[in-house]
Amino acid sequence: MSNGADLIRQMAEGDAEAFARFYDRYAPLIYPLILRILPDPTDAAECLQDVFWESRQRARTYDAERATPDAWLVTQARERAIERMRGARRRRDAAPLGTPPRPRLAEAAACLTSASASSTGYAFA
Repeated sequence: MSNGADLIRQMAEGDAEAFARFYDRYAPLIYPLILRILPDPTDAAECLQDVFWESRQRARTYDAERATPDAWLVTQARERAIERMRGARRRRDAAPLGTPPRPRLAEAAACLTSASASSTGYAFA
């Protein structure tokens, strides 16, 4: 079995099988970390996919002198999960406060019917 650094090197060379082995080896380590930051399993799974996609794209930049494969991937996962969490928070905070909910169709029709009846003297049914 190849070690993590070898798998990353092989990924950098375009080896799809190495990427599959890399995913199988590290996803069980990375997913729980992401899930602690993004408690929604759907968000966490999407983030996991992003992290592995980016790791494949960044494989050429990996430097074994600076970090172990575990640390390299954990750092990417943490950064991506926090970025995703902050983005969701910004979107939530940017939503206008006090925006009235959209009326349901039946309520809107009732309002129109009563407004028409009062302005014309005729009631529509």
